[in-house]
Amino acid sequence: MNEQESMNFVTQYLAACFRPSSYRDLIEDKKHSLAAYVLVLCLFLLFIENILPFLAWDASVGGMRNLILNVLPEFRIENGVMTCDTPLFLSVGDACTVKVDTSVDAYARDDLSEEYTAFYFSKTNMVAKNASMNRVIPYTDLGSVVIDNKYLVNMLPVFYLSMVITTGLLYLATLGQYLFMTLFYALLCRGLLRDPGGDRLPFMTTFAITIYARTLPSLITVVGTVLGLPVHSILGEVLMVFLTMLYIFRGQASVLKMDFKKR
Repeated sequence: MNEQESMNFVTQYLAACFRPSSYRDLIEDKKHSLAAYVLVLCLFLLFIENILPFLAWDASVGGMRNLILNVLPEFRIENGVMTCDTPLFLSVGDACTVKVDTSVDAYARDDLSEEYTAFYFSKTNMVAKNASMNRVIPYTDLGSVVIDNKYLVNMLPVFYLSMVITTGLLYLATLGQYLFMTLFYALLCRGLLRDPGGDRLPFMTTFAITIYARTLPSLITVVGTVLGLPVHSILGEVLMVFLTMLYIFRGQASVLKMDFKKR
């Protein structure tokens, strides 16, 4: 993104957050690309909610290489058995839990029932769980491969590549969710205000207003999530819905004022 595009986004962003009465100017001004705004906004939201917390955690452990060589205890998985003298419990923020305890002969899926994303390592197996799977992996499935701290260091390029791919998928999910909820609010709020003739605003105009109107509530939600605030409680959700609809209402009013001047 060049300097001009950056300035255009900042201008749109500030207006979207703090000046809903200027939405008509944003919609009329062809220098401001709505599509580019949505793409950059979703990247910004993803950075705050996912990338920034990971970077902060990564810095707190001195980087992945330092984590593997100096924070993790020495371990070795060979011939279907894991040896590790020191148990480990590691939490990556609220995103992931890693537990290593070779005094446990084998973990089962039920041992991770209260976890969202976690990796448990026992003497003879590991259990990996996330939103889409809960899988038990015996170390015998590794065959003759020997895994230790140095092996993990050598695999870091693969890890970083997987992080890039995962971030790309998260970005697409963030973009899709933003557009879907924008469509929902646009359909719900299209008739909030009408012109003197009783006609509603064109749907695409309401959709553009809603894209801008959801900026501040979305920012509050992701920042609140990172800070551990109850933004996903019933009260928090109701407040965000109210704020979104208020901004849509004021945005529609600004566009209808433009129409009144044309009459």
